[in-house]
Amino acid sequence: NFVVGDAFLNIDKKADAFFLDPARDRAGMTKTRSFLNSRPDLLSILPQLLAVTPNVAVKISPAFAYEELKLLPEAPEVEIISEDNNCKVAMLWFGGFKTASRRATCFKKDSFFSLTDKAGVSAVVSPLKKYLYEPDKAISKAHLIDEVATKFSLTKIDYDLSFLTGDQLLVEPESNIFKKFIII
Repeated sequence: NFVVGDAFLNIDKKADAFFLDPARDRAGMTKTRSFLNSRPDLLSILPQLLAVTPNVAVKISPAFAYEELKLLPEAPEVEIISEDNNCKVAMLWFGGFKTASRRATCFKKDSFFSLTDKAGVSAVVSPLKKYLYEPDKAISKAHLIDEVATKFSLTKIDYDLSFLTGDQLLVEPESNIFKKFIII
């Protein structure tokens, strides 16, 4: 059974899971990127929901600040979801919904690609090679550049940039998560 309604009014009910889509609008202003300004206030309601069930999912702005995650009662999985290289939404997954620390899910017209963090993965930095690759924005926002570089045998062009390089042209369909450039 699904109950649709105000989270504060349903906290006392037995539930297997909660899904929150907090309001981010502010009177006369643009939508807030910070989940600290959302309604309901996540810092107030999350501990109450997690006391009922560990299985909580929260939709937040994909432009959130990672520093804010430290304020949450526990560390969630952060999933950044893009459509055609545009970050559309971020999800915070708690309890049984959490399968990794970070995830990027990239939807394209006829396919999707998902990547999670791997402990200890570190890509090599090298000079530019024949091809330059710019990963999907969800991968960059999810801080998964080292993981995607390792998966596709690419190297980073700089420790602090998201651009990757390689001597081989990656072919479709899985490589459609990259903008590709040939270096002349």
